[in-house]
Amino acid sequence: MAQKDFFQRKITAIPSIFADICNTILGPDAVKAEQLEDVDPSVVYKGAGRKLHQAVRDNVKRVKNGNTTLAILGIESQSATDLDMVFRVWHYDALSYLNQPRKRSGKRSPVMTFVVYYGDKPWSEPTSLKECVDFEDELGQRMLPFFCDFKINVLDFHSIRFEKIEEMKTDFRYIATFLYNAAHPDDVRPLPPVENVELIQEFLRIFQSEKCGKQEPVIDFPAEKLSQGGYAMNELLAHYVDIQAQKLVSAQVEAAVEAAVAEEQKKQTKIREKENKKQREEGREEGRKEGREEGREEGREEGREEGREEGREEGREEGREEVYRAIALRMSTQGFPNAQIAKTLGVGKKKIESWLAESKG
Repeated sequence: MAQKDFFQRKITAIPSIFADICNTILGPDAVKAEQLEDVDPSVVYKGAGRKLHQAVRDNVKRVKNGNTTLAILGIESQSATDLDMVFRVWHYDALSYLNQPRKRSGKRSPVMTFVVYYGDKPWSEPTSLKECVDFEDELGQRMLPFFCDFKINVLDFHSIRFEKIEEMKTDFRYIATFLYNAAHPDDVRPLPPVENVELIQEFLRIFQSEKCGKQEPVIDFPAEKLSQGGYAMNELLAHYVDIQAQKLVSAQVEAAVEAAVAEEQKKQTKIREKENKKQREEGREEGRKEGREEGREEGREEGREEGREEGREEGREEGREEVYRAIALRMSTQGFPNAQIAKTLGVGKKKIESWLAESKG
């Protein structure tokens, strides 16, 4: 880790690379290498109990226009996220303000610090003072509108747009592309040619050692191929992705595979649910048809049964009438009056008269 930290401070100390990094955030050509002047990165200040303390920054430079200081810029390199990075940068910037002389106007030059993050995972810690402070209680809510925020600028290769890397003009573009590819294995970009071959070789060896250890195979970096770019760079990247970056990208690849499998399972589940729904609907329709058919058959059977019952009832009624008719005729021949016959059989007198008339006819 110490070797990597030393290398990060070494490359950001190069004026052209320092300017390239600043311009990635400030915009193209905002800072020119020839305007930069080194500033002592260590600052002595009085702390608690008026004891002297020293804060040492990674790299600080003054942007000059003749004898005028336009700004003071700092670059801090981070290999890991830092929960207190906002406070650290705030402290560094405040000391830079306190230790610079006032201008004739009584004001000081602006100070800004850029954090270059080389970590394996996306930056997840706060980037503003408000994110570090709890405003949840009533007093905090009252203070919030008057709170002076402070933000830091983090160059994170997990979240940077590749178009910003393409704007770089120094060999740091190679480093940025290399780290971008490591963070985005599904969006690998060609590595650009390099000018300072030894610097890039050093970067690759340190990065490789940092990630993989000594047990893994080491790639040779022939200077003539590195300086040419193109095929040699892509060949190197292929080795990197296949062998050296497995630890870095395996989790992302596994997550992508798991997501694809989950999506396919979800799709198949929806298909099965749709088919089951269709089958249930078809079953219900068949059931309704069968039910209607069975209902009709039952209705027909009930109708036949009712018809038979009505026929039997009508037959019984006709049989009774024949019996009553015979009894009425017998009683009439025996001299019973029609009124007495009707009363005995429980039928109307006219019915008796009709039966007797029919028998005589």
